[in-house]
Amino acid sequence: MKKSTLYFLGLILALSIPLVLVGFNHLLRTIITPNNLFFELQIGNVPNIEKENWSLAITGAIENELVFDYENLTQMDSVTEIATLECVDGPFGTARWEGVPLFRILELAGVLTSAKDLIFYAADNYSDSLNLKEAYATNILLAFKMNGVDLPLAQGFPLRLVCPDHYGYKWVKWIVSIEVVDYDYIGFWESRGWSDNAMRTNFTSWITHAYLFSIAFIFGGLAFISGNKSIPNTKRYPKLPTFMKKRFHLVSSLFFIISAFASFIYWSYLTILTRGALFYSIHGILGLITIILLITAASLGFLKKTKAKEWHQKVSKVACYLFAISILIGFVISFIGTFRVNQIFMSI
Repeated sequence: MKKSTLYFLGLILALSIPLVLVGFNHLLRTIITPNNLFFELQIGNVPNIEKENWSLAITGAIENELVFDYENLTQMDSVTEIATLECVDGPFGTARWEGVPLFRILELAGVLTSAKDLIFYAADNYSDSLNLKEAYATNILLAFKMNGVDLPLAQGFPLRLVCPDHYGYKWVKWIVSIEVVDYDYIGFWESRGWSDNAMRTNFTSWITHAYLFSIAFIFGGLAFISGNKSIPNTKRYPKLPTFMKKRFHLVSSLFFIISAFASFIYWSYLTILTRGALFYSIHGILGLITIILLITAASLGFLKKTKAKEWHQKVSKVACYLFAISILIGFVISFIGTFRVNQIFMSI
């Protein structure tokens, strides 16, 4: 095998690193996350709750109002459910949750036919809801254990909602009461434009976007390097194959633009659908700037003037760097859940 071919394969492998990391991230969702490594997110401070003073009240459009203390709730027949808790931004953790199926509590309460939503109120003043159909799903739990031990305080002790088919903002922590109502309740995040549905799958919007973004990065790297290699009178990248010239550059650039657009449009659609606003994260803002630069660079590349060609190279270089930075921030978001605009400007 020629050295130039080996260098080309090495280049492909290097550019595929983000794609491999996305695949690894996706695989991690099938692995149980230890409690001490499980991510933590909440809108305020973690409340300090003692089980002896805690109670759970079931009220509203029901036949029998119920009140549980920690002892009689945890003595009910429980089930375990391995489920992934995923934030809309990407942070996730998978655990073995143990608790009482919510539908059993509803059967004891006797829900009236007029009921539409269940509102879950938390000790930190957070609240959210499920509609009645969702609430009766057999995998919805009122969980009091996580990976075989009592819920850690930061994970919602003494009781949290486990909703395997919903994003994390539906997984209400520190539940103190549940109210059955005859109207559509708008929760904390929903009132800020987020989806009331909040449905997710194990092949989520974030991971799909990340795969598309990583594929675009491969084509972008090939386009950038081949573009520099094909410049007349240049000796850049002499060890790479001779076929990486102008035609190769045009083809890889086309695939880069198509895959980058597909990734951004997909992300934009789902961001508006789930969050109600496009400019939610720094990652998304950088993505938008990158797309604008890509359009600019592509337009300059078709012009014949020397100055336009020079600017094509400069703008393309900046776009590729921003693309790489955006990927890096995407990984940071997926693992630690920060860099969110609404955390900086919490008043929105």
